Amino acid sequence: YTNAARGDHLMWRSSRKGGRRGSSDDEPAKALTFEDAIQYSVRALSARSLTEAELIRKLRNRLASQTVIDEVLERLRSLKFIDDGVIATRAVEDPALGRFGIQRKLNQRGVAKNLIEDALLTRDSDADLEAARSLVKRYSRQWTGERGYHKAMSFLMRRGFSGDVVRKALSEWAHNSQLEVIDDALED
Repeated sequence: YTNAARGDHLMWRSSRKGGRRGSSDDEPAKALTFEDAIQYSVRALSARSLTEAELIRKLRNRLASQTVIDEVLERLRSLKFIDDGVIATRAVEDPALGRFGIQRKLNQRGVAKNLIEDALLTRDSDADLEAARSLVKRYSRQWTGERGYHKAMSFLMRRGFSGDVVRKALSEWAHNSQLEVIDDALED
């Protein structure tokens, strides 16, 4: 970088090479100690709730050994700072996603399959339809014209709603939209 006003030439240099600890090629990367790993983990968890898989990935990027990672996870579990079951339960309550969207999101975050299945069992069978109706009501103004129905269908499918739920929500929307058009015509 150059500060043209003073004519100074400033050089910016990263203290980390390739996301690894260590400031130069000559200095070997240091492995993360248990204390450093705990501090890093607590900071990371204070920013956002992480699954065990996400935290393991972060610790590996910081060059923590498998032994340190195991000790950190054990300590955080005992303190109830990390619990994939709680994360799965919270994800099931997300009104913007359908059953398949929740499953996809939790799989991407590395939650165990049995925890995902257990959490999905707690979801009310009508919750997907109610969530889809809510999203249709919220975004229906954007879906106008000939392609409006297809845009709405694609939107809901990307959010993880089943074809049956999408069909029901959109047929109700189409029916209600036609009634509104008829009501508007009668008022004129």
